[in-house]
Amino acid sequence: MKKLFFIAAIAGAALVSCTKNELAPSVTEQQEISFANPVMSTATKVAEVANDYSKSLHFGVWAHFYDQTTDLSKYTTFAGGEVYMNNVEVEYVDGVKGWKNATTPYFWPKNGSLTFIAYSPYGATGAGVDANGIKFTDYVVGDATDQDDLLFSERAYDKKAVDQPTSAADPYAGVQLNFKHALSSIMFKVKAAGNYPGHTLKVIKVEILNAYSKGTFSQGLGDNGTAVTADPAINPGWSGQSVERTYVAYDNTTGIELHPTNVKFLHSGSVDATDNTTDLILLPQSLKHTETSEVIVKVTYTLQNGDMSSPIEQVGEIKLATGNAGGYFGGIESWQRGKRY
Repeated sequence: MKKLFFIAAIAGAALVSCTKNELAPSVTEQQEISFANPVMSTATKVAEVANDYSKSLHFGVWAHFYDQTTDLSKYTTFAGGEVYMNNVEVEYVDGVKGWKNATTPYFWPKNGSLTFIAYSPYGATGAGVDANGIKFTDYVVGDATDQDDLLFSERAYDKKAVDQPTSAADPYAGVQLNFKHALSSIMFKVKAAGNYPGHTLKVIKVEILNAYSKGTFSQGLGDNGTAVTADPAINPGWSGQSVERTYVAYDNTTGIELHPTNVKFLHSGSVDATDNTTDLILLPQSLKHTETSEVIVKVTYTLQNGDMSSPIEQVGEIKLATGNAGGYFGGIESWQRGKRY
């Protein structure tokens, strides 16, 4: 009898021990993949472009799976794993854990890891991925009323559910994506060069002529043997720029009256009082295309004095690459991605 009680006691101890060492929910249950609020990288030259990612935007995500036998230290291309998420649309879902696909859940694998890469906005022309990262093939920049802040992310490399950032409010904050700007931001501000007593000057239209509108972007990621995402040192990515067109930065028949001490910022056919508004988001490019073609800024304005019954229209043009001897554009020869001019 004593022996039976002894065996029962041992069994009971073992059961108690098992209940105290239950596997954590993150291991026993499939955890859904979600994303933290995207981070926007800042510009290093000229001026910053806007760096707040709007919750109204959707972005596209690829994820590649690597099993536990993969030597991740030798990872060299984004084509090295098995596709786990294929251009999945991600959006902010209010009331849940941030950013995810609104209709289809995607879960973390229990073994192995995922590497993520993304772009924005979802459905951008020519968006795809290859061994070197995000691509936009034959991307076309529309006019001022049809432009997107085209973005691509660094890789979120070798991620597992248990590795994700945490916060005091939420034990799972989601995969962090770091977005970069693929295009250039062009804005205008105007004022009179001096006092013109008895005369009224008004700007009524500002245009950019001969700007390329179509090109192909390749992220060109390289690892240099360290398996760490590296942004190319050169201002990359864009090639095959073509199709010259005119972009209208401002057009208003009422016009903006110019004064020598009052700077006005132009924005999409209106006047904006701040200096951090994007006018146009255009293709990075050399400002001199060929010997006979280069990017030109054209300004249409009106002039009127007290003896005139109505104003007369005037036009001024400057070639940005070769017409800047007066220092208006600081010797800039090209628009680079992620920079505001």
